[in-house]
Amino acid sequence: MDLENWTPLTTQEIEKKFIGMINDYLKLNLEYPVDPNLSLKDLRLVGDTKVIEQLQDVDEESLEIIKKNFEIDSIDILELVIQIEEEFGVVIDDKDVATLLRWEDLIGYIADSQDPKKMKQK
Repeated sequence: MDLENWTPLTTQEIEKKFIGMINDYLKLNLEYPVDPNLSLKDLRLVGDTKVIEQLQDVDEESLEIIKKNFEIDSIDILELVIQIEEEFGVVIDDKDVATLLRWEDLIGYIADSQDPKKMKQK
C-alpha cells in the first residue's frame, strides 16, 4: 500500500460502497441514504421489493411471521463481514461482530478502522 498517496474513504463513500456490496450479495435494492438505526438483520425488509409488497396490508401477527422469515441470518452476516474485510481492507474482530447490529455502527466501525497500519494488504 502506498501510504504517501493513501487517503481514507469518507463515511458517505463507505456507505455507498457497502450498499453496492449488500445489493450484489443479497440481491436487494437498497438506496443511499440508509436509515442509520436500521438493524442489519432487517436489510431484506427494506431492500427487497417482493418482501416490501408482502408487508403491505397485513395484520400484526402476519407481519411478525414475515419479518422472522426474511431476517438476515448469521451465515449472511458472516459472509458480509468477510466481504467487508476484503473490500475495505479492515479486520473485524470476532468479538466485535455481535456489537455491529445497526447500520450506523457498522459504517462507523469501517470508517474508524481505516488506519493504514491496521489494514489488511490486498
